[in-house]
Amino acid sequence: MCPISSYDDQAKALAAALPDARLITDPDVLASIGHDEAEWAPVGTPVAALRARSSDEVSRAVAACADLRIPVVPRGAGTGLSGGANAVDGCLVLDLSGMNAVVEIDTDNMVAVVQPGVVNDDLKKAVAEHGLWYPPDPASAPWSTIGGNVATNAGGLCCLKYGVTRDYVLGLRAVVGGPAGAYGTVADLGRRTTKGVAGYDLTGLFVGSEGTLGVVTEVTLRLRPARRDAPRTVVAPSTTSSPRAAPSPGSPPAGSSPPLSNSSTAPAWRPSRNGSTSASAPAPRPTCSRA
Repeated sequence: MCPISSYDDQAKALAAALPDARLITDPDVLASIGHDEAEWAPVGTPVAALRARSSDEVSRAVAACADLRIPVVPRGAGTGLSGGANAVDGCLVLDLSGMNAVVEIDTDNMVAVVQPGVVNDDLKKAVAEHGLWYPPDPASAPWSTIGGNVATNAGGLCCLKYGVTRDYVLGLRAVVGGPAGAYGTVADLGRRTTKGVAGYDLTGLFVGSEGTLGVVTEVTLRLRPARRDAPRTVVAPSTTSSPRAAPSPGSPPAGSSPPLSNSSTAPAWRPSRNGSTSASAPAPRPTCSRA
């Protein structure tokens, strides 16, 4: 089909192909969900938004937009800081935040299957009830969704010791198109097993792709046993002027997993009263370590 030039005509064409009850054309609502938290990034004007509830609806939306030559911009919670969820002119914003079901928690194999709209902290709470733990903890964990975490390969403080989102995505379901098949094709990638070395790692390629390769509608995640001990925070002053902090006596030996830590020292130089610089012993600054 040839592209439709008028936004009104595009909206009518989308309404004919998609669930009308979940199709949004109100300009004020579109303005509120057409961007993330990256205030510096440009934002276009979408023609409509769809609050999808299933892989089938996402498939129909992608197929219809491909037929109408309308760009598609997936969106989760909109907490990103890169502009990846920002609308472009004439696009359909595909809101996946309503696809928020924890489909399965497999305690024997330590695997969870979730929809992309599940909030990171909500997943942590759900698996904790089964004695399991999902480590990736971006700063936005109380609000950001697993789909957005997958799209950006989110990390967080725990990545120092436990890895980033890509290390926990075993498989996913995505709506794709183009060379992979007709637009709107639903593809299952990856595995559920601990070991999976055959073929191309298409799952790993999807993680961090920010919606450029397809729209993720389900994610299979690796879990870990829940930590039995409570997190500990240690604060110790640093009195060295060296730009690198020396290991404390209780630091783990070389080759072992490091604790979650952050260290800092004050600058070794400060302005003197006459405006020149002089060497100075820094004031003690705290060194925080979370084991």
